[in-house]
Amino acid sequence: RQSKSLSYGSWCLVGVAVLLAFSWLLKQLSEADKKPRFRAAVIQPNIPQDDKWNETLKSKIIQLHENLTKLVAYDKPDLIVWPEASFPGYLNVDSDRNRVLELQKEIKTPILVGSPALELLREKTSVITHRSVAYNSAFLVGGDPEGDERYDKIRLVPFGEFVPWAGFFRVFGVEKLAYSMGVGDFSAGKKMRVFALKNGLKFSSLICFEDIFPSLARQAVSKGAKFLVVITNDAWFGKSAAAYQHLEASQFRAIETGLPVIRSANTGVSAFIDSDGVVVDRVKDKRSKDSFIMGGLTRSVEIGGRGTFYVQVGYLFPVGCFISVFLLVGSGLRRDVLRTDKRQ
Repeated sequence: RQSKSLSYGSWCLVGVAVLLAFSWLLKQLSEADKKPRFRAAVIQPNIPQDDKWNETLKSKIIQLHENLTKLVAYDKPDLIVWPEASFPGYLNVDSDRNRVLELQKEIKTPILVGSPALELLREKTSVITHRSVAYNSAFLVGGDPEGDERYDKIRLVPFGEFVPWAGFFRVFGVEKLAYSMGVGDFSAGKKMRVFALKNGLKFSSLICFEDIFPSLARQAVSKGAKFLVVITNDAWFGKSAAAYQHLEASQFRAIETGLPVIRSANTGVSAFIDSDGVVVDRVKDKRSKDSFIMGGLTRSVEIGGRGTFYVQVGYLFPVGCFISVFLLVGSGLRRDVLRTDKRQ
Protein backbone atom coordinates (compact mmCIF):
# COMPACT_ATOMS: atom_id res chain seq x y z
CA ARG A 1 0.00 0.00 0.00
CA GLN A 2 2.78 2.38 0.93
CA SER A 3 4.49 1.66 -2.40
CA LYS A 4 1.27 2.32 -4.36
CA SER A 5 0.62 5.63 -2.55
CA LEU A 6 4.21 6.69 -3.15
CA SER A 7 3.88 5.87 -6.85
CA TYR A 8 0.57 7.78 -7.06
CA GLY A 9 2.12 10.81 -5.35
CA SER A 10 5.10 10.74 -7.70
CA TRP A 11 2.83 10.71 -10.74
CA CYS A 12 0.89 13.66 -9.31
CA LEU A 13 4.11 15.63 -8.92
CA VAL A 14 5.14 14.81 -12.50
CA GLY A 15 1.72 15.91 -13.75
CA VAL A 16 1.92 19.21 -11.88
CA ALA A 17 5.45 19.81 -13.22
CA VAL A 18 4.28 19.14 -16.81
CA LEU A 19 1.30 21.51 -16.41
CA LEU A 20 3.52 24.24 -15.00
CA ALA A 21 6.06 23.81 -17.81
CA PHE A 22 3.29 23.87 -20.43
CA SER A 23 1.68 27.01 -18.96
CA TRP A 24 5.10 28.71 -18.82
CA LEU A 25 5.68 27.85 -22.50
CA LEU A 26 2.28 29.27 -23.49
CA LYS A 27 3.05 32.44 -21.56
CA GLN A 28 6.41 32.82 -23.30
CA LEU A 29 4.82 32.36 -26.72
CA SER A 30 2.09 34.90 -25.99
CA GLU A 31 4.59 37.41 -24.64
CA ALA A 32 6.80 36.94 -27.72
CA ASP A 33 3.92 38.14 -29.91
CA LYS A 34 3.51 41.23 -27.72
CA LYS A 35 7.18 42.23 -27.68
CA PRO A 36 7.91 45.31 -29.78
CA ARG A 37 10.17 45.01 -32.79
CA PHE A 38 12.26 47.34 -34.89
CA ARG A 39 14.36 46.98 -38.02
CA ALA A 40 18.14 47.36 -38.00
CA ALA A 41 20.80 47.02 -40.68
CA VAL A 42 24.54 46.32 -40.53
CA ILE A 43 27.18 46.72 -43.19
CA GLN A 44 30.45 44.84 -43.56
CA PRO A 45 32.83 46.77 -45.89
CA ASN A 46 35.80 44.36 -45.64
CA ILE A 47 38.51 47.04 -45.79
CA PRO A 48 42.03 45.53 -45.54
CA GLN A 49 43.86 46.74 -42.45
CA ASP A 50 46.75 48.12 -44.55
CA ASP A 51 44.29 50.27 -46.54
CA LYS A 52 42.15 51.71 -43.75
CA TRP A 53 44.28 54.78 -43.09
CA ASN A 54 45.78 55.19 -46.55
CA GLU A 55 45.04 58.84 -47.38
CA THR A 56 44.96 58.15 -51.12
CA LEU A 57 42.13 55.62 -50.58
CA LYS A 58 40.07 57.78 -48.24
CA SER A 59 37.46 58.90 -50.77
CA LYS A 60 37.11 55.38 -52.15
CA ILE A 61 36.57 53.95 -48.65
CA ILE A 62 33.86 56.50 -47.86
CA GLN A 63 32.22 55.77 -51.21
CA LEU A 64 32.13 52.06 -50.41
CA HIS A 65 30.36 52.73 -47.10
CA GLU A 66 27.90 55.04 -48.88
CA ASN A 67 27.06 52.37 -51.46
CA LEU A 68 26.49 49.64 -48.86
CA THR A 69 24.40 52.02 -46.75
CA LYS A 70 22.13 52.92 -49.69
CA LEU A 71 21.78 49.21 -50.45
CA VAL A 72 20.48 48.26 -46.97
CA ALA A 73 18.41 51.47 -46.79
CA TYR A 74 16.02 49.97 -49.40
CA ASP A 75 14.73 47.67 -46.63
CA LYS A 76 13.64 50.70 -44.55
CA PRO A 77 15.56 50.00 -41.31
CA ASP A 78 15.20 52.19 -38.22
CA LEU A 79 18.98 52.16 -37.72
CA ILE A 80 22.04 51.43 -39.88
CA VAL A 81 25.29 50.42 -38.16
CA TRP A 82 28.81 50.93 -39.51
CA PRO A 83 31.84 49.11 -38.00
CA GLU A 84 34.48 50.48 -35.66
CA ALA A 85 36.73 53.17 -37.19
CA SER A 86 34.78 52.93 -40.44
CA PHE A 87 35.15 56.64 -41.18
CA PRO A 88 38.81 57.20 -42.21
CA GLY A 89 39.34 60.40 -40.25
CA TYR A 90 38.09 62.34 -37.23
CA LEU A 91 34.36 62.57 -37.89
CA ASN A 92 33.79 65.55 -35.61
CA VAL A 93 36.38 67.80 -37.32
CA ASP A 94 37.01 66.26 -40.77
CA SER A 95 35.47 68.14 -43.72
CA ASP A 96 34.47 64.82 -45.30
CA ARG A 97 31.97 64.35 -42.49
CA ASN A 98 29.59 66.35 -44.69
CA ARG A 99 29.37 63.31 -46.95
CA VAL A 100 28.02 61.27 -44.04
CA LEU A 101 25.60 64.03 -43.01
CA GLU A 102 24.27 64.36 -46.56
CA LEU A 103 23.95 60.59 -46.86
CA GLN A 104 21.87 60.43 -43.68
CA LYS A 105 19.57 63.19 -44.93
CA GLU A 106 19.15 61.39 -48.25
CA ILE A 107 18.16 58.01 -46.79
CA LYS A 108 16.36 59.54 -43.77
CA THR A 109 17.69 56.83 -41.46
CA PRO A 110 19.97 57.26 -38.41
CA ILE A 111 23.50 55.89 -38.89
CA LEU A 112 25.79 54.75 -36.09
CA VAL A 113 29.30 55.51 -37.32
CA GLY A 114 32.51 54.21 -35.79
CA SER A 115 35.20 56.88 -36.02
CA PRO A 116 38.03 58.48 -34.06
CA ALA A 117 37.19 61.82 -32.45
CA LEU A 118 39.56 64.70 -31.79
CA GLU A 119 39.14 67.19 -28.97
CA LEU A 120 41.21 70.22 -28.00
CA LEU A 121 41.56 70.34 -24.22
CA ARG A 122 42.39 73.53 -22.37
CA GLU A 123 44.79 73.08 -19.47
CA LYS A 124 45.48 75.58 -16.71
CA THR A 125 49.07 75.49 -15.52
CA SER A 126 51.41 78.45 -15.05
CA VAL A 127 50.19 79.40 -18.52
CA ILE A 128 47.07 78.31 -20.38
CA THR A 129 47.93 75.61 -22.89
CA HIS A 130 45.98 73.37 -25.23
CA ARG A 131 46.56 69.79 -26.21
CA SER A 132 44.83 67.45 -28.64
CA VAL A 133 43.18 64.30 -27.32
CA ALA A 134 41.93 61.46 -29.54
CA TYR A 135 39.15 59.00 -28.71
CA ASN A 136 37.91 55.81 -30.35
CA SER A 137 34.26 56.70 -30.68
CA ALA A 138 30.81 55.88 -31.99
CA PHE A 139 28.67 58.72 -33.43
CA LEU A 140 24.91 58.57 -33.92
CA VAL A 141 24.11 60.68 -36.97
CA GLY A 142 20.45 61.65 -37.29
CA GLY A 143 19.18 60.24 -34.01
CA ASP A 144 16.95 61.83 -31.39
CA PRO A 145 18.41 65.26 -30.49
CA GLU A 146 17.56 64.55 -26.84
CA GLY A 147 19.89 61.53 -26.75
CA ASP A 148 23.68 61.30 -26.69
CA GLU A 149 25.44 61.89 -30.00
CA ARG A 150 28.79 60.28 -29.20
CA TYR A 151 30.24 57.51 -27.07
CA ASP A 152 33.98 57.38 -26.36
CA LYS A 153 35.42 53.93 -25.78
CA ILE A 154 36.08 53.35 -22.08
CA ARG A 155 38.16 50.15 -22.18
CA LEU A 156 41.14 50.65 -24.47
CA VAL A 157 43.31 47.81 -25.77
CA PRO A 158 46.71 47.84 -23.96
CA PHE A 159 49.62 48.18 -26.40
CA GLY A 160 47.08 48.52 -29.19
CA GLU A 161 45.32 51.80 -28.47
CA PHE A 162 47.55 53.09 -25.68
CA VAL A 163 50.72 52.27 -23.78
CA PRO A 164 49.92 51.36 -20.15
CA TRP A 165 52.23 52.70 -17.44
CA ALA A 166 53.72 55.01 -20.06
CA GLY A 167 55.83 56.86 -17.48
CA PHE A 168 57.52 53.62 -16.44
CA PHE A 169 58.14 52.39 -20.00
CA ARG A 170 59.36 55.82 -21.08
CA VAL A 171 62.48 55.36 -18.95
CA PHE A 172 63.45 52.27 -20.94
CA GLY A 173 62.48 53.69 -24.32
CA VAL A 174 59.69 51.15 -24.76
CA GLU A 175 57.04 53.86 -25.22
CA LYS A 176 58.70 55.27 -28.36
CA LEU A 177 59.24 51.78 -29.70
CA ALA A 178 55.57 50.92 -29.20
CA TYR A 179 54.38 54.05 -31.01
CA SER A 180 56.81 53.40 -33.87
CA MET A 181 55.16 49.98 -34.33
CA GLY A 182 51.72 51.54 -34.80
CA VAL A 183 50.30 51.58 -31.27
CA GLY A 184 47.56 54.24 -31.01
CA ASP A 185 47.55 57.12 -28.56
CA PHE A 186 43.90 57.25 -27.55
CA SER A 187 42.37 58.54 -24.35
CA ALA A 188 39.67 56.57 -22.51
CA GLY A 189 36.09 57.73 -22.31
CA LYS A 190 34.59 58.51 -18.92
CA LYS A 191 31.14 56.90 -18.91
CA MET A 192 28.68 54.71 -20.75
CA ARG A 193 26.36 56.59 -23.09
CA VAL A 194 22.82 55.87 -24.25
CA PHE A 195 21.74 56.75 -27.76
CA ALA A 196 18.10 57.35 -28.67
CA LEU A 197 16.29 56.88 -31.96
CA LYS A 198 13.49 59.22 -32.97
CA ASN A 199 10.93 56.55 -32.06
CA GLY A 200 12.20 56.74 -28.47
CA LEU A 201 14.05 53.43 -28.55
CA LYS A 202 17.32 53.57 -26.56
CA PHE A 203 20.50 51.58 -27.04
CA SER A 204 24.20 51.61 -26.18
CA SER A 205 27.28 50.76 -28.19
CA LEU A 206 30.28 48.67 -27.16
CA ILE A 207 33.41 49.21 -29.22
CA CYS A 208 35.78 46.40 -30.18
CA PHE A 209 36.69 44.13 -27.26
CA GLU A 210 34.47 46.04 -24.80
CA ASP A 211 31.95 43.22 -25.20
CA ILE A 212 34.19 40.98 -23.07
CA PHE A 213 33.41 43.17 -20.02
CA PRO A 214 30.03 42.23 -18.47
CA SER A 215 29.98 45.34 -16.27
CA LEU A 216 29.88 47.69 -19.28
CA ALA A 217 26.85 45.93 -20.74
CA ARG A 218 25.14 46.02 -17.34
CA GLN A 219 25.81 49.77 -17.07
CA ALA A 220 24.12 50.24 -20.44
CA VAL A 221 21.01 48.38 -19.26
CA SER A 222 20.89 50.38 -16.03
CA LYS A 223 20.83 53.56 -18.14
CA GLY A 224 17.82 52.36 -20.11
CA ALA A 225 19.31 50.60 -23.16
CA LYS A 226 16.87 48.16 -24.82
CA PHE A 227 19.44 46.61 -27.13
CA LEU A 228 23.21 46.60 -27.53
CA VAL A 229 25.34 47.34 -30.58
CA VAL A 230 28.89 46.04 -30.95
CA ILE A 231 31.08 47.72 -33.57
CA THR A 232 34.48 46.24 -34.20
CA ASN A 233 37.36 45.81 -36.63
CA ASP A 234 38.66 42.26 -36.40
CA ALA A 235 40.86 42.59 -39.48
CA TRP A 236 43.81 42.67 -37.07
CA PHE A 237 43.41 38.93 -36.41
CA GLY A 238 43.56 37.83 -40.04
CA LYS A 239 41.88 34.60 -41.08
CA SER A 240 41.89 32.99 -37.65
CA ALA A 241 39.37 31.81 -35.06
CA ALA A 242 39.60 35.13 -33.17
CA ALA A 243 36.64 36.73 -34.99
CA TYR A 244 34.40 33.81 -34.00
CA GLN A 245 35.64 33.87 -30.41
CA HIS A 246 34.82 37.57 -30.34
CA LEU A 247 31.32 36.79 -31.64
CA GLU A 248 30.83 34.39 -28.72
CA ALA A 249 31.65 37.20 -26.28
CA SER A 250 28.71 39.17 -27.71
CA GLN A 251 26.49 36.11 -27.27
CA PHE A 252 27.36 35.98 -23.56
CA ARG A 253 26.48 39.66 -23.14
CA ALA A 254 23.07 38.97 -24.70
CA ILE A 255 22.46 36.06 -22.32
CA GLU A 256 23.54 38.04 -19.25
CA THR A 257 21.48 41.14 -20.01
CA GLY A 258 18.50 39.58 -21.77
CA LEU A 259 18.94 42.07 -24.62
CA PRO A 260 19.49 41.48 -28.34
CA VAL A 261 22.94 42.38 -29.68
CA ILE A 262 23.65 43.76 -33.15
CA ARG A 263 27.23 43.40 -34.45
CA SER A 264 28.86 45.28 -37.30
CA ALA A 265 32.41 44.15 -38.02
CA ASN A 266 34.72 45.43 -40.75
CA THR A 267 35.79 41.96 -41.95
CA GLY A 268 33.24 39.91 -39.96
CA VAL A 269 31.52 38.45 -38.17
CA SER A 270 28.58 40.88 -38.53
CA ALA A 271 25.51 39.31 -36.97
CA PHE A 272 22.19 39.59 -35.17
CA ILE A 273 21.98 37.89 -31.76
CA ASP A 274 18.68 37.47 -29.93
CA SER A 275 18.12 37.97 -26.20
CA ASP A 276 18.85 34.28 -25.55
CA GLY A 277 22.30 34.55 -27.11
CA VAL A 278 21.37 32.75 -30.34
CA VAL A 279 22.92 34.02 -33.59
CA VAL A 280 19.78 34.32 -35.73
CA ASP A 281 21.48 35.68 -38.84
CA ARG A 282 24.78 37.03 -40.14
CA VAL A 283 26.24 38.75 -43.18
CA LYS A 284 27.38 36.01 -45.56
CA ASP A 285 27.86 35.28 -49.22
CA LYS A 286 26.29 32.58 -51.42
CA ARG A 287 28.75 30.02 -50.07
CA SER A 288 27.79 30.94 -46.46
CA LYS A 289 31.19 32.50 -45.88
CA ASP A 290 30.85 35.22 -43.21
CA SER A 291 34.34 36.70 -42.81
CA PHE A 292 36.50 38.67 -45.21
CA ILE A 293 33.52 39.31 -47.45
CA MET A 294 31.63 42.50 -48.28
CA GLY A 295 27.90 42.88 -47.68
CA GLY A 296 25.00 44.16 -45.66
CA LEU A 297 21.96 42.77 -43.88
CA THR A 298 18.65 44.12 -42.55
CA ARG A 299 16.56 42.25 -40.00
CA SER A 300 13.62 42.70 -37.69
CA VAL A 301 14.84 42.67 -34.08
CA GLU A 302 12.74 41.71 -31.08
CA ILE A 303 13.41 44.06 -28.18
CA GLY A 304 14.42 42.35 -24.94
CA GLY A 305 14.28 43.85 -21.47
CA ARG A 306 12.99 40.96 -19.36
CA GLY A 307 15.48 41.91 -16.64
CA THR A 308 17.85 39.04 -15.90
CA PHE A 309 19.01 38.09 -12.43
CA TYR A 310 22.49 39.46 -13.27
CA VAL A 311 21.04 42.81 -14.33
CA GLN A 312 19.07 43.05 -11.10
CA VAL A 313 21.72 42.00 -8.56
CA GLY A 314 25.03 42.11 -10.44
CA TYR A 315 27.83 40.14 -8.82
CA LEU A 316 25.97 39.37 -5.58
CA PHE A 317 25.32 35.78 -6.64
CA PRO A 318 28.99 34.73 -7.22
CA VAL A 319 30.03 36.71 -4.13
CA GLY A 320 27.34 34.92 -2.13
CA CYS A 321 28.56 31.56 -3.47
CA PHE A 322 32.11 32.39 -2.45
CA ILE A 323 31.01 33.38 1.07
CA SER A 324 28.91 30.21 1.39
CA VAL A 325 31.84 28.00 0.35
CA PHE A 326 34.12 29.87 2.76
CA LEU A 327 31.66 29.35 5.65
CA LEU A 328 31.13 25.67 4.80
CA VAL A 329 34.87 25.00 4.64
CA GLY A 330 35.38 26.94 7.86
CA SER A 331 32.64 25.03 9.69
CA GLY A 332 34.07 21.73 8.40
CA LEU A 333 37.52 22.58 9.67
CA ARG A 334 36.05 23.63 13.02
CA ARG A 335 34.24 20.27 13.38
CA ASP A 336 37.48 18.42 12.60
CA VAL A 337 39.31 20.40 15.28
CA LEU A 338 36.59 19.69 17.87
CA ARG A 339 36.65 15.96 17.05
CA THR A 340 40.43 15.91 17.42
CA ASP A 341 40.18 17.63 20.81
CA LYS A 342 37.59 15.11 22.06
CA ARG A 343 39.77 12.18 21.04
CA GLN A 344 42.69 13.63 22.92
